[in-house]
Parts: sequence; C-alpha cells; structure tokens
Amino acid sequence: MSKVTKIHRPFISYSLVFFQFLLIGLLVLSLPWQSLPKWTAFTAILAVILGGWGVWVMRVGGFNVVPDPHSQCQLVEHGPYRWIRHPMYSSILLFFWPMVLTQPLGWPWLWMSLLTLDLLIKLHYEERLLAEKICGYRAYQQRSHKILPPLF
Repeated sequence: MSKVTKIHRPFISYSLVFFQFLLIGLLVLSLPWQSLPKWTAFTAILAVILGGWGVWVMRVGGFNVVPDPHSQCQLVEHGPYRWIRHPMYSSILLFFWPMVLTQPLGWPWLWMSLLTLDLLIKLHYEERLLAEKICGYRAYQQRSHKILPPLF
C-alpha cells in the first residue's frame, strides 16, 4: 500500500483541486481582459488546443480531475502525451502566464504563482500515485517531460 493511505488521498486530492479552481477563478476575476495585449489571445488559443488535444486523446471519462488514478487506468503515450506527461496542466500555465506577465506586480502575479505551485504539487503527487499503479510509468517518465519540453 502507498505511503499515502486511502484515507488521506481524498483530502489531499480534493484540496489540491479546490485550490486549483479557486485560483483559476481569482485569475479570471483579476485580469483586465479588455486591455490584454492581442498576442496573449494567440497563446490562449494554443493552450486551449493543447488542453483539448489532451482531453481528446484520454477520451472524456478516461481522465480524472483529481490526481488519483482510476482503477482501470492505463498508460497513454500518444498525442501530446508522447512528449508531455501533463498537457492539461501545461495548457493552464500556457493560458494564464502570458497574460499575467503583461501585468504590473499585483494580485494576478500572486494568484498565478500560487496556481503554479499548486499544479506542481499536484503533478508530483499524481506521478507518485501513477508510478505505484502503472507498470512502466517510471520508464515513461524518463522519455517524456512533465509540462514544458525540453526544460521541465
């Protein structure tokens, strides 16, 4: 059994998801949407395409919003998963970071920094659970990137 017991998993998993959506909501409310540079719309479109591609490859119902693997989960290594283990996390970061970078220091920077931290904690937690559940996941980790090829 995992070091993280099944009793603790729901609390950890749902807390990470709660903070993820709370911070996304705070970003949506704090960004000046009408005055963002036009090029951020391009990165947002790329982010939506990447996230949609990840969902399509996993098929609706094949992924989980919480980081806990499904009982029937399988390793997916095609589509964006060939290069990126977490394309949906990548898409969230690609969607919001360009917008936040155009803003002076303030609330959007704080919310985005906390969201990035939350996603990184969630990512590492999820990867630990996947490595315990899926044979071959550790080898997959060696030949793919977490969220940003070739840096991370």
